[in-house]
Amino acid sequence: MAESSKAQGISGPLPASQNVGWLNEVTAQAWTFINSAVAQFAKTALVEELEKQTSLVGKLVKVQNLDIGTEPFSLNGVTVEPNPRKLDRIAIDFDFTYDGNPDIDATLAGAPLGIDNVKFAGRLRVIIGPLMHQLPIIGAISFFFVHEPTFDFNLTGILQVGDFWIIRNAVDSAVRTCIQEIAILPNRQVILLDKTGAVDANLVKHPFPQSVMFVTIVDITNVEDKDLFGGGSDVYVQLKVGGSEYRTSVKDDVETTTVIFNERVDMLLEETFDQILTISVFDEDNLLSDDTLGHTSVNLSSVAKDTTISLKLSDTKKESNITLCFQPMLLSQWKPIVSPRKDISGETLPSHLLIVKIGAVYDLPNADSNGYTATVSLLDHEPQKKSLDIVTDAESGTVLNHSPAEDNRQCRFLISRVDGTITIEISDRDVSIGQFNLTFDNLRMAEEMCIKGQFTLDSGTLLDLHYQLFGIVPCP
Repeated sequence: MAESSKAQGISGPLPASQNVGWLNEVTAQAWTFINSAVAQFAKTALVEELEKQTSLVGKLVKVQNLDIGTEPFSLNGVTVEPNPRKLDRIAIDFDFTYDGNPDIDATLAGAPLGIDNVKFAGRLRVIIGPLMHQLPIIGAISFFFVHEPTFDFNLTGILQVGDFWIIRNAVDSAVRTCIQEIAILPNRQVILLDKTGAVDANLVKHPFPQSVMFVTIVDITNVEDKDLFGGGSDVYVQLKVGGSEYRTSVKDDVETTTVIFNERVDMLLEETFDQILTISVFDEDNLLSDDTLGHTSVNLSSVAKDTTISLKLSDTKKESNITLCFQPMLLSQWKPIVSPRKDISGETLPSHLLIVKIGAVYDLPNADSNGYTATVSLLDHEPQKKSLDIVTDAESGTVLNHSPAEDNRQCRFLISRVDGTITIEISDRDVSIGQFNLTFDNLRMAEEMCIKGQFTLDSGTLLDLHYQLFGIVPCP
């Protein structure tokens, strides 16, 4: 029996190319339908994002037609998240490449503009969940790119505009920004399957983070001097996880070969599985674009404990290295005993994460006002402000309430003190309408340190709020 199994090749895992062969066959057979669905989704999403662009070229580009062609994308590997911390979901990563013949027609300031020879590769994560104990079992499916995908194309039309690198780079930047805003983590797309109302669609699209990573940039050795006037480089470090960016302060006029930072960046990670941190070092230039002094990357999944590592920077003429200290932490809702911890500079790390999710505000005095804002304030932190949009009934046009945009409802605070009061204030063009106060003691005593429901401002106005407190605890 054992010999028979071995002869059939089922005694061990198959090579990745064979594992996904059947998926590529399924993709090929369903490509006509995939093409239509993806093209319709991509065109709608691109049009919406291009309308939000602030760059001149982004505003001038108008998409007329989008068809992704007859050549299907190719799946190169599939990975299921091992040992997930969240048991109500299944996370699957698909590595794919697309080198096809799309038909994309657009205009740039009214002149015809085409895109062809598109090459696209990336890792798409599909989240199946939340899982439910009743049909349809799968409450929703969400998907996003874990890292920024690689993307290349040629431009046609308006006198072979592809030869004009300024226009090409501007179009490239506009398209990349659109892709990031559409579906690069923390942004994601959601297909809601549950029709019973048991699944919070907004929380699926904008979930709470899974962990915290404290990263201290210690120093950089053998820094290259790219200052044209010999005054030393103005050095800063940029950190990227998915579509989230963090930047250090600038060390001005660095004339030594070693730059001391000892500066900490606090990152909230939306996912813990296979998150790549990209580290780039730049020389700030106030007149021209900033010069690159090197870059490197590290998979945060491999950082399970406090550790200090030195990474070699690539794309630099010198043997430059950057030293970083990583302190990974988990988030707990179960009233953990949190012991104060310090970073390598001796500063106390935040002990808790507070999230205030602002929902609808009802019966405001001036129903037609677009100037309403909600401000969340607490001791020792900069207030966070959210604009409130008018929500109307689709049929009658009656004003229902004022709410923040779906993708802008969470206020997040990393805090070291869990005392005092959390204040929510509603204002109309800086004129206060009323406020609501909640003490940290009330929140800490609540089940799972969570309070949500409808609350009343001191002026009588009603609003929907969701408070969530997490303890920041070391990884086991």
